[in-house]
Amino acid sequence: MNRVVAVVVVLALVVASVAGVVALAVSDAPSAATVGDMKLSRSDVEDELQALAQNETLQRAIERADAPALSNSDGSVTAEIGAGWLALVVGQTVAAREVARRGLEATGADEKRGRSLAEQSVGGANVFGDLPAWLRARLLGRWTDVAVLERALVDDPTPALEKAVAEQCPSGRYVSHILVESDAEAQAVEEELAAGGDFAEIAARESFDQGSAAQGGSLGCIDGQDFVEPFATVASTQPIGEVSDPFTTEFGTHVVLVTDEPPTSELQRAALNEVLSHGKGLDVDVNERFGRWDPENGQVLPPVIRGQVAAATG
Repeated sequence: MNRVVAVVVVLALVVASVAGVVALAVSDAPSAATVGDMKLSRSDVEDELQALAQNETLQRAIERADAPALSNSDGSVTAEIGAGWLALVVGQTVAAREVARRGLEATGADEKRGRSLAEQSVGGANVFGDLPAWLRARLLGRWTDVAVLERALVDDPTPALEKAVAEQCPSGRYVSHILVESDAEAQAVEEELAAGGDFAEIAARESFDQGSAAQGGSLGCIDGQDFVEPFATVASTQPIGEVSDPFTTEFGTHVVLVTDEPPTSELQRAALNEVLSHGKGLDVDVNERFGRWDPENGQVLPPVIRGQVAAATG
């Protein structure tokens, strides 16, 4: 997983180490990083990390998840988290600059998507709602800019984005299903589809697999997925664009559609990665307390601390 995007996932565990990041980032320099003529305030970055460290809802979520501690006495993991957070802010800043340059405006859908990304970035809606209002506002603003640019890329994919999506699914087979509880319900679904009904709309309404139903029934690329039989065989052999006959597994009765067009969720995932990687190749001046800039990968490499134990970066 690209480390810039992986930061979004790992932030659910930030509180275990973030106080140390604040201690590490003591410096007379006024900026955490400079991107062109834009300076990222060191105190702002530290304030954000400290607010996460003090968030009791996040602490409880980590305890419930029985997550491993991310800090140790030499501070190696805290340096990693601090560098990862700053890399994320750099990516968001570059995205905001691109949104302004292109004159793009946020839609209601962009704002909704931005809020979803903001909540995910700190471990969920409960944690987000318990953050200080000033931090919620910052995150909403930054993630909405990311959502605007993500949407623009999905609407008009670049060759790089199309290549990235294709590389993630060598088979080119994307599977969706509608899961119902009885043959009678499956027959009703078949009849509605035969009458011209939209598969995604029917899945959203009828499928009791709520996870995929929210995505129009999409389960994504079949590559690397461990489906039960006979689902695995159907997903691998069903002609592209043709709806399968109903069949039963231990989970219920399925109606499957396999396409060669990536679902929106796959495009969004690749677009998000591309948006947050816009810093690649740029000359970014990073405060040495946070680490150093890696222009090849668009990341902040954490500082090497004497005696630290190397942390896994993903």
